[in-house]
Amino acid sequence: MNQRLIPTAGVKAAVFKPSFSMSYITVAELKSVVYQYQLDQITDNDPTIVDDAIAAAEDEVLGYLRPGPKGLSPAYDTDYIFSRTGPDRSSLLLQIVKTIALWHVTQLGNVDMDYDKVKDRYDRAITWLKGVNRGDILPSLPLLSDSGTSATTTGTGSTTTVAQTPNDYQVARMGSRPKFNHE
Repeated sequence: MNQRLIPTAGVKAAVFKPSFSMSYITVAELKSVVYQYQLDQITDNDPTIVDDAIAAAEDEVLGYLRPGPKGLSPAYDTDYIFSRTGPDRSSLLLQIVKTIALWHVTQLGNVDMDYDKVKDRYDRAITWLKGVNRGDILPSLPLLSDSGTSATTTGTGSTTTVAQTPNDYQVARMGSRPKFNHE
């Protein structure tokens, strides 16, 4: 699964290749968001269509979990998050990926399902991911430290550094403000 960054004028495209190779979800796990007969009818029993939809959903979610260009959003350890299997995965993120995968499948058509309901679920998933990307929502996902390992905070004493991006730290100071002097 490759992820391509869109080049701007005069900039070469960079290819992001995650270290994990398996899909975060399987076709069988989509049963919590769509019935198998609906999936079979929409895709005409072509498993590659569902695999492509799952890969697109994972790419879309990864885009929101990576730090923004200004390093303002948290940098989540996406390699660790997406390499988890079974019950080790975040149940909310798992549901988000399934919802987005279903949205990509239903672009072909919708068989015996409420299109508006699927679109509403997709919109809510994207709204949640945007909140995570802005830092408004803090899911229980591991952050990436500057050493490339999972960590949430580092530091001791009254000053704690909070990892924002692998090479950028924001200092959080604790304690009372300096006393105001009326002299």
